Amino acid sequence: MRALVIAPLDSIPTTFTYYFAQEVVKYLKSLGWSVNTLFTMNANRIAYALVNTRAYDLIIYTGHGVRKPAPAWVGQLQLVPILGWLQDKSNASKLDRKNVITFCCFGYWLARYVPAHTYFGSTLLCMSLSQTKSTTT
Repeated sequence: MRALVIAPLDSIPTTFTYYFAQEVVKYLKSLGWSVNTLFTMNANRIAYALVNTRAYDLIIYTGHGVRKPAPAWVGQLQLVPILGWLQDKSNASKLDRKNVITFCCFGYWLARYVPAHTYFGSTLLCMSLSQTKSTTT
């Protein structure tokens, strides 16, 4: 089995998801999977375009996601103004017949536009516990 794990690192939220992605890579490798990564600055549209996703059974994305103006995986935030979204409707075929897991805000909304075999994603915002404030009385 082969997996591609994509994890930008550009903000406090992606610090958590980046380290989570590293643990996922370790776990998959312990199971005997062959794992490739697009981490940090390589989590961009051009590097992703050069990857033959047909070679992978599983694609995991941990990073920012947006619902508007159109659903997309953001990728490395600083590169978006230059290179565009990492994954959106325009390159939907990259996920053709793939098993996809996203850990990003609004990850679910892209699912209706891509021909993935299975797709897991959140319909709302994702946040870590350390980003929330709690009060006790």
